[in-house]
Amino acid sequence: MMEDPEKIETLMTFKIGRTDFHCRRKGFNCKSGGICNAGDGSCSCPATQAGYDCSLDTDKMECDKNPCENGGTCYEQDKCFCSPDYYGERCQYKTVTQECLGSEIKMAFVVPDTFRGEVYLSEDEDNCKFNQMEAGVPGLNKYSLTIPFNSTDNVCSQSINKTKDEPMEGDVSRFVDVVVSYNPMFISSTDSIIIYSCIHKGSNFTMFAELDDVGLNERTNLKKNIISGTYLPVKFAVQNKDGQPLDKPLFVGDIFKLLFFLADTDVYESLRIDNCIANNTLSGKPLQFEFVKDGCPTEDGKNIMVNTDGPLAARYRKPGSTEELPASELFMYAFKFKGTTNVGFNCAVKICKKGEESFCKPRDCSLPVGAPPTVSTFTPAVVDVTSAPTLVPELQGSEETGNETSINSTQPSIRRKRDSNYGDRQFVSAILTIKEPSLDEVLIFLKLDKKISK
Repeated sequence: MMEDPEKIETLMTFKIGRTDFHCRRKGFNCKSGGICNAGDGSCSCPATQAGYDCSLDTDKMECDKNPCENGGTCYEQDKCFCSPDYYGERCQYKTVTQECLGSEIKMAFVVPDTFRGEVYLSEDEDNCKFNQMEAGVPGLNKYSLTIPFNSTDNVCSQSINKTKDEPMEGDVSRFVDVVVSYNPMFISSTDSIIIYSCIHKGSNFTMFAELDDVGLNERTNLKKNIISGTYLPVKFAVQNKDGQPLDKPLFVGDIFKLLFFLADTDVYESLRIDNCIANNTLSGKPLQFEFVKDGCPTEDGKNIMVNTDGPLAARYRKPGSTEELPASELFMYAFKFKGTTNVGFNCAVKICKKGEESFCKPRDCSLPVGAPPTVSTFTPAVVDVTSAPTLVPELQGSEETGNETSINSTQPSIRRKRDSNYGDRQFVSAILTIKEPSLDEVLIFLKLDKKISK
């Protein structure tokens, strides 16, 4: 039986995690010369700029009165710069809203029109995506979805979780997990989960939306060791951020390292990571994106790389030896593609002989796109390790061809060919396994401030 709409309690609160702003999200970046702090997603602004994305000019922040609501900043006397969780002429509207009715729940999420991702129910991504519409404010889009509680015709109703006697005896709670994915191809730690919940107290409801980061509590090892074995000059290892083998689980958002170094300097004297591609390893629905191109991070690459200036040149010191070998490091944030537990990495490493060193020097990635390539002038750090790194094995019987490893490869490979622009190129690949983050966040139920009358 449908409850009386006049008896529906509509209290709402929410907790903001990384759903407000993160500069590593696709389509969201620091403006006006701001620098992205990759760790927490904030922007460090120049002295002339302010705001979470550095888009607010400080010389315009002069107002006799502040007409802005919910912590908005007034500028040019009567305009409002809103925090990421509010919008509107006076910052009067919340970006995350819901209407909890007697027979259905209406959910909405407002984002800037630079958003290129997806909003969907975690239990049914394919059939239960939010619908995009105009938000009524320039530069913003709204994503919304309405789900009936007890419909047999609406497939999304099956994603609603129902519990009895929660939070109090006699209550009936319904909640649904919504994923906000900022990249249509893969899941990363900058994505977020919204948990919408309705608590049914007889003829009354309490509602809230709890926001949190994409779950980082998966306890599954992501490393898969695969055998190969032909010697080639470049050695390749996957390590944790401290340079040790991956001997314990990684979570989405954890830092890991791809380490490339020369086995010796008998033939080659320098190397550089030229190109790297990540792929989902699926033959039926292949997805891939390039995260390093011509020695520098791509725009997608900056979302998953710790050092957005590019791969780091280094010197690898063998355990128990004073010999230093040329090396290159790539620190990354763990991520995964949608629909698979595997992430494949294919990288082309340029290796140079004596007299060709200039072709293997690190690129200066601070230059704008299209500028003539120049090399970096910094001094490489020395990488000390206490034990020999666990190498990605080499593939027996590989041919020296110009083809990169197939994105459907189930074994890592290392191949070598002569580069047309001086230096050789060696191709390396590996597969890591990362399981879907679990969505077992604990719901925090609100207590009603007044008694409920039947």
